[in-house]
Parts: sequence; C-alpha cells; structure tokens
Amino acid sequence: MCVLIGIAVQGLVWLLILGVVLFVAFAAIGFVKRKSLGHR
Repeated sequence: MCVLIGIAVQGLVWLLILGVVLFVAFAAIGFVKRKSLGHR
C-alpha cells in the first residue's frame, strides 16, 4: 500500500512539474510572438 501511495505521489509531482514547464514555455512563446507582432 505504501509503495502505491509513493508511486501516485511521484506521478502527481511529475505531472505538476510538467504542467508548470509547459505553462511557462507557452507563456514565453506567446509573449515573444506578441512582442514581435506588436513591434511593427
């Protein structure tokens, strides 16, 4: 049981890290695109 809980927690942590990384990446891409588009 303890092992299952540990695996579940590890999976959640990895999902959280992946989500944050993806969010930051998309935010950076959107910021750069908006900056280059609004430069003119």
